[in-house]
Amino acid sequence: MTNDYAESAAADALERLALSVDEACTTGEDPWSALQQLGTLRQGSEEVSELLSYAERALAYEFEELTGAWGEVTLGRRFSSATGDWPPAFDQVGDAEKRCWSGLAERVRSPLALAHFKDLTLQTGAAQGRERALEVIDLYLQLSRVESLDNYYRASCLRRAWTLARRFGLGDHEEAARHALFDFSGAATRVWNASPAVIFRALEPLAVAPRRGAFVDPSRAEVLDLLALVEAAHPADVTTLEAVFQAREAGALGDPDRELARRRLVSGYMQIAAVTEGLVKQHWLHTAAQAAQRFGLTDLRREAVSLLQSIDLSELGLRSVSHEVLMPRYAFDARLGQYRKSRDAETALALWLTTPAPTGSYERNSASVARQGLGLLDLVSRSILDQYGLPVRTSTGPESGRSEALERLESATSASQAILLARELLAIGREYGPIAETHVVATLVSRFGSDHRLTASWLSALCSFWDGRPGDSARAAFPLIEAATRGLLLSLGDPLYRIETGAAGGRFPSLETYADHLEQHDFDQDWLRTIRGPISDLRNALAHGHLLDPSAEDAALLLRVAGLLVAISPPDSTTVDQNEVVARLRDPVKVAARSARLRRRWRLVWVSAKAAD
Repeated sequence: MTNDYAESAAADALERLALSVDEACTTGEDPWSALQQLGTLRQGSEEVSELLSYAERALAYEFEELTGAWGEVTLGRRFSSATGDWPPAFDQVGDAEKRCWSGLAERVRSPLALAHFKDLTLQTGAAQGRERALEVIDLYLQLSRVESLDNYYRASCLRRAWTLARRFGLGDHEEAARHALFDFSGAATRVWNASPAVIFRALEPLAVAPRRGAFVDPSRAEVLDLLALVEAAHPADVTTLEAVFQAREAGALGDPDRELARRRLVSGYMQIAAVTEGLVKQHWLHTAAQAAQRFGLTDLRREAVSLLQSIDLSELGLRSVSHEVLMPRYAFDARLGQYRKSRDAETALALWLTTPAPTGSYERNSASVARQGLGLLDLVSRSILDQYGLPVRTSTGPESGRSEALERLESATSASQAILLARELLAIGREYGPIAETHVVATLVSRFGSDHRLTASWLSALCSFWDGRPGDSARAAFPLIEAATRGLLLSLGDPLYRIETGAAGGRFPSLETYADHLEQHDFDQDWLRTIRGPISDLRNALAHGHLLDPSAEDAALLLRVAGLLVAISPPDSTTVDQNEVVARLRDPVKVAARSARLRRRWRLVWVSAKAAD
């Protein structure tokens, strides 16, 4: 008797809940809005029945696309909660909750509620077979014709009906769903002027051929015509452009169709660029070039790149942010006092070769960036442009943002250090010039134990600087960086020459490869950052004609790095002791200072067999 009473009470509770669900679904435009209506039952109630919670979670499920099956949708949790953990995944739904959904599926009367709960029973396995699928398909087709419902939901109902028909092999129902999808998307385009989201919700499934039967009603040509009509109705809209491309590619019969779709996408990006200006125009041309590169469309890539390069820097609408700081004239000469202890050009240059890495301390710079954080830059994409306004790199996210912030800090540091280095060289030249090159070279070679030819070439580049020819000096200094590095690595048994392979001739690798190999041998991290940062940038600018007139600061920076590497490069890379070379790499400034008989912090100690003067 007790069990009969409990079952009767549970049935009554389900009946009452079904009436509430029907009322909510009658006034709602889709299951989600019906859920909001159902939530009013909670008002003024301290306790909420478990059955009501089950019904609420049921209405929170939304259509989402099936991975790997173009156009097909299933019930899921898309945008049902901010954290994505509510309602629970179907495999985590308990039996009691599934029984509640099955009970409601048998009791509700609203077409929206009937379709949703019967589909849930099909999704969870509480009900199975073609008969239930047919019920759900017919209900969704019926809902798609109810004009009071949300248009996106109506299109989704058609898409779900089409999916179930394909899944259960119901050819007649798939044909009916396809016909309804075509009529709906056509009306949404021609009559309603609906948003692209609504149109493509109905149009995308039509791109693929029917599971059974011929591609008719609509035909492939009719679908392609409708796609073209949608594209024309929403010009310069990238969402529409990309959705049309995806549909065309999904329905492509072969490589020619696929290439045509890709060409129209790239051309569409360029058309959007044509009606925009400044950075927006640059973005779409860059996007077009990247897409053409990805698809192997060489002619379109060249066209996009040509248009990209034709944009004048003044057209980008960039603004310079500058800060004026009043500084005494001696601020950039702060280190000159150290050179007062020098006796000749040789000891002055030895002091100059113990200055710190131009980019500063990597450890301190990294800590500074970590303390400051990125703020809003974490939330947006970031594009780095070169001096001509051409995009160099685009990135998103905090990790790449911190890396870029570190690069900016190092760039600013190296720029200020380059001013100091240039002014110090000018002061040395004015104090001790003109110099006797042969004597200075011999002294530096004896002091540092470096290679004679490299040292002589370095001093020749330095003399060009002192002669007022910083461009010649810069162009002569860079090759010394690679030459000295090659000698260092060769002495460690790490030759970099790449022998010929097939049609490719033998050659030495890029500067980045040199830096990678130096890192493998524990080269000082501060100097590695300098080589990979400002030195690499200067090398590329010089090699590709972007820097035609190097400044004194550019030359000083190149001379400083070249001087360090020449100073620690062994005179005979084939016989020198490898342990000594490893020691030079790990703390090159300390080695240079020791070789020049300097203590750290630039205090000079004169070593003499006689008593000091």
